[in-house]
Amino acid sequence: MKYYKIKYDLNPKVVGSDFPQSWQFSKEYEKRKKNPNAIYELEEIIFDKYQQPDFIPDLDGFVLSGRAKLTDFVSTPFCHALCMSENAKNILQSKCNFGAHEFYEATLYVRKKPVRFYYLGIFCDFFSQIKFPECRYAIYGVEKEEDLPQEWYEMTINNLQDVYKIEKKIPYNVDIQLYKIVLKKTAKEVDLLYYCVLGIRIGIVTERFKDTVEEAGLTGLVFEPIEVEIEE
Repeated sequence: MKYYKIKYDLNPKVVGSDFPQSWQFSKEYEKRKKNPNAIYELEEIIFDKYQQPDFIPDLDGFVLSGRAKLTDFVSTPFCHALCMSENAKNILQSKCNFGAHEFYEATLYVRKKPVRFYYLGIFCDFFSQIKFPECRYAIYGVEKEEDLPQEWYEMTINNLQDVYKIEKKIPYNVDIQLYKIVLKKTAKEVDLLYYCVLGIRIGIVTERFKDTVEEAGLTGLVFEPIEVEIEE
């Protein structure tokens, strides 16, 4: 099975010239930003605790930027989750498997007119799907090799605790990224996985997800091949 990184489309002919397309909230939502049911609390529960919230999130307040165009998937500062049109939601629900998930209704204001959108929350421990010792890494942002200790180029990451240790030590301008990912066989069951590791946040999707989006002509996302192996 082939896998791809999901990225937001940056073509101004498709998405306009503002990125992210929705980078602010309405004035009314800003007044409610300390609301315990707001987007900030939702993100923390999903991506820090891997839990489904026990409340209905308040997502009425996204605003499409003035120079952005409306697409099926709209880029936001909340890069852990996809925000999409009702049409995109219905198509993905009928074609793809997301495991434990929920589509939360949201409102996107387009030239002050409300448009129904959906925030896709995925409730799983992303790191539990990664076989860290078998992955391969690349170091970016280093001008000279001698700027980093040699052991960085020979490092082995065995578990999530190793990841946290490394993240505390790396200079702010250095980025360590996975370029080959090895996943456990249970990952075969879902079409979308997110992880945040070594300074990069990324969504990985199956070819089925990619084909579903492209065949339906849904706009706002592009796909980049990534080397992924699934254990036998």
